[in-house]
Parts: sequence; structure tokens; C-alpha cells
Amino acid sequence: MLKNGIINLIGQIFKVGSSILITPILINILGLQTFGLLSWSTAILAAVQIAEGGLSSGLLYYLSEKQLYNQSFKSEKRKNEILTSGIILLIISTVLVIIILFLASPIFVETLKNISRKQREEAQNALLVGSFLIGIKISQSFFWAILQSNYMYKTYSAISTIQIIATNFGLALTAYLGERSITKFIILNIIISLSFTVYLFIISRKVIPSFKWKFSRKVISEMFKYNFGVLGSNFGSILFSQGDKLIIAHNLGVEILSVYTIFTNLVGQLNQFAAQATHPLIPIVSSISQNSLLTFEHLRNSIKQIFLLNVYISLGGAGIFIILGEPILSYFLNNNFSVQYIFPFQILALIYGIYTLSVTGYYIMLGLGKSSKVMTASIIAGVLTLVSMYYSNNLLHAILSNSFFFLILILLFQGMRKIGIELKDWAYILVLPLIVVISLTFFLAFVTLNFNTQIILSILFSIFLSIYILKHYGFNKMITSFTMLFKQ
Repeated sequence: MLKNGIINLIGQIFKVGSSILITPILINILGLQTFGLLSWSTAILAAVQIAEGGLSSGLLYYLSEKQLYNQSFKSEKRKNEILTSGIILLIISTVLVIIILFLASPIFVETLKNISRKQREEAQNALLVGSFLIGIKISQSFFWAILQSNYMYKTYSAISTIQIIATNFGLALTAYLGERSITKFIILNIIISLSFTVYLFIISRKVIPSFKWKFSRKVISEMFKYNFGVLGSNFGSILFSQGDKLIIAHNLGVEILSVYTIFTNLVGQLNQFAAQATHPLIPIVSSISQNSLLTFEHLRNSIKQIFLLNVYISLGGAGIFIILGEPILSYFLNNNFSVQYIFPFQILALIYGIYTLSVTGYYIMLGLGKSSKVMTASIIAGVLTLVSMYYSNNLLHAILSNSFFFLILILLFQGMRKIGIELKDWAYILVLPLIVVISLTFFLAFVTLNFNTQIILSILFSIFLSIYILKHYGFNKMITSFTMLFKQ
């Protein structure tokens, strides 16, 4: 399980690397306002993709059922019913997305402030064209679930990584050649995504060569019920990750939205990295037999290892962002950089670092089929975040509103308890790294360091956290894990 998490993590590193290279180029070429409109359009499309209804997580959960791994007629019948139900839900989700965007795009555009009529028309056209992009993304989520349920994490990571890199460099090249149309950027994304979707279809068909259409109302009902819970959690996540951008565009304008988008795109990688590392928990937890004490004990040990990786990514990444906030923002914003952005960025990094600790619990709960609990926590946190943000009148207030997502940490407590891991066996690991990261945030709010000192401090912090995690994980275990990874 740790091996699969590390494979996903390596893929995420390449994705982030391409974004780090491309984002400053796009900002310099397009300017803050056009980049802000592109970010706004992307946020709307991502928000509407919630119509997927948890399709990928639901399909992954049901395909990972233990009884599907034997080759009996009953298991093949069940697998065909699950895949058929997934296809039906996929079609419904895609149609729903197109309808939503065609009906609601004029309403979304009216929320934008301080843009020209031509820009409003461009933004609306981008959303209409983008409905087809979201349909393609939903189709991809179906194929991703098939690959992951068959533990094809290297294939999954490689394809998704190459797609992201191709899209990023394609956007940069198109902008460099003089294109400024947001709609054409989205059309380029459609072409690239469609190409990879065809390839995913070919691979998935090889994985399930014996698939036959098998309709079952019972299975559709089961999957819909599970997906509805995941839909709720996705809704909460979308409220957090995209709804905030829409409110900032409305309250503070698209230029501040550009700055905020840079902030969230950077620190949001903490959540993405942690999610990639811990996502293998879903098929493992959902397929393991709770009647086997030996197997269940092995699961608990694996989860502890995954959680240590989660802590390292979340608090380690947050600490680096906090220490190197000034040079990082200076690189991405270039001529648009201002020292007044540093402290809000550091606070957001701290918030994300703490919130991201919940990722392990999030996937444990989904693996146990507790999607309704995930939904409840996500929606409550998302709504409180947006309500607070709606009344914000400056960037710092908007960023502090994100702290309501600390409520998601309840999933970590619940997930660990349900899997049989006592609070004393994991919570103590967080204490010292948390104290260090929080202290760094407020120390650097009052003390200005030069670049060389920042680099030295970030190296010392990295060494400290690495030694701390290795002490709890065990150096020999870490070497063994990486050896097994590269042998396969």
C-alpha cells in the first residue's frame, strides 16, 4: 500500500514541476486580469464537475470488493453489473453537466466585476465549450477507477502525469504564440484530454476483456446511495477549493483572484500530494476482511506508515512554504509581487498544512463505506468557509475563512478509531512538528530574513522533520519500502 502511495506521489511531483515552470510564464504573457479570468473559468468548470456524483470513488469501492477477485460466475456477474451501472451513471452525469452549464453560464458571468462586455462574452463562451471538457473528464474518472481497482498505479500515475504536463506546456506554447482567447485554451484542453481518454479506453478494455452489459436495478441503487454520500463530500470539497474563488472574484475582483489562485494552487499541492500518497487506502480498506485478525493487524500497520507519510507531506510542505514564502511569491507574481502578500500566504500554508492531515482519515472512511459521514463533515466545513468568506473585504480575511476546514479533521479521529488504531498511537506524532510549524509562522511574521538565511532555515527544518519521521517509521523499513518499489 505504501508502495502504491509513493508511485502516485512521484507522478504528482512531475505534475507540480510542470505547473511551477508554466504558471509564471502564463501570468507574464497574459497579465493578471486574463489569467484571473482563465482561473475563474477553470474554477467554474471544476465546481460543475461535482455532477460526476462520486462516480470514480463509488466504482473503485465496488470493484475492490473482495469477492470480485475470484473467478466464479457470481463474481463475474457482479462485476458486469457494477460496470454497467457505472456507465449508466456516467452518461447521466455528463448530460447533467452540459445542461447545468448551458442554463447557468449567464448567471455565473454576471457575478464578475470590473470586466468589459467582450470579456463577459468570452467567459460565457468558455463555460459553454468547457461543458464538453467536463464530460470528457467524467469519462476519464470511470477509467481511472478501473485501473486503480486492478492496482495499476504505475499506469495510472504515468498517464495522468503526462496528460497534465502536455496540457500545461500546450497552454504556455499557445499563449506564447499570441493566443489570448480563454475559449481556445479550453478547446486545446479538450483535444489533449480526448486523446488520452481514447488511450484509457483501450487499456481499460484490455483489463476487462470479458465485460458484458448486465443491467441491475439493485446495483444501480447501491452505487447511487454510496455515490450520493461521496457527492456530498465532493460538494464540500468543491465549496472549499472552487467556491472561494468565485466569491473572491465577486468581492475583490479578478486581479486579487489571480493572486489568491496562485496562493491556493501552491499550498493546495499539499492536499494533492497527500491524496496521491493515501488514495490506495480505498481499495485496500474496502477489500480486506475484518474477520481476519492477522490481515487486519497488517492493515493497521500499513495505515500508520501511510499516516507518517501524510504528516511529512502536510507539515513539511507547509513549513517550506512558510519559510520560503517571499522568494516563491516573487517568482510566480514577478512584477505583480508585493510584500503585503507574504503573511497571508504563510497563514494559508499553515491552514492547509493542518487541514491536510485529515486526508488519511478521509480515505479510510471512504474505504469503509462511510461516505455519508464524509459528506456531512465536508459540507458543514465548506458552507461555514464560504459564509465567512462572503463577508470578507480583504485578502487576509478571506484566507482566514479557510480555517473552518479544520472541522474535516474529525474524519481522521473517526477513521483511526474505526480501524482500531488508538489515539495515543498516532496523535503524539503530530505534537512536535505542529509546534515547530506554528512557531515558524509567527516568528517570520515579525522577523525578515535574507534569501540565504531562508535557504539555510528551510534545509535545517527539512533535516529535522526527516529525522523525526524516520525515527517513528524506522530507517530499515523505509529502505525496504523503496527497494520493493523499484523492483516492481
